[in-house]
Amino acid sequence: MSNSDPENSPKAKVSVLITTIKPQIEESADESEENEFEEKEKESDNGYYGGYIPRMNQLVKRTSGYSQCFPQANTLDVKTVPADLVPNTKTSFTISGQFEGQFTGATRVEIDVLNKDQDWLYGFSGQGCPFSSCPYDANNGFTITVTADLKDLPKGYKIVVAIFLDYDNNRERPDACAIASDNS
Repeated sequence: MSNSDPENSPKAKVSVLITTIKPQIEESADESEENEFEEKEKESDNGYYGGYIPRMNQLVKRTSGYSQCFPQANTLDVKTVPADLVPNTKTSFTISGQFEGQFTGATRVEIDVLNKDQDWLYGFSGQGCPFSSCPYDANNGFTITVTADLKDLPKGYKIVVAIFLDYDNNRERPDACAIASDNS
């Protein structure tokens, strides 16, 4: 392709769909690849699935907007679809930003759900170059869409969206992130 192709232009904003990312589970799950993250709930006598998940999804309007998560990290712009998070459904996170650094094969995009005490409950992540080619200069601006299966959202939850440009060498603090909190 020629350099005039807008999709391959180094100054073009990049939009990539990362396919559904399976949740990381804190507890050890069945090790077989087919069933590692699939959970099938059966309706119990009390009308709930698994004894605690309501049979019917309810729209839960309780997430604040996303804001800065660490003073030393760049703040990401995050939008979700649906805008008001619905437990036990697929949710799209559109993450955009512009900051110094390079996306590489060691880049990690991470979405974590924490409880009110900020203990990790579950999360989603993808590691590798999220664009058609890397390195990609984050200062050119970018948009990444991650679709994930949200599970239960307990009262007081927090959602952290983070990008680590070189996760292999820097796992302690993301290069850019944003946090939203339960607003109920």
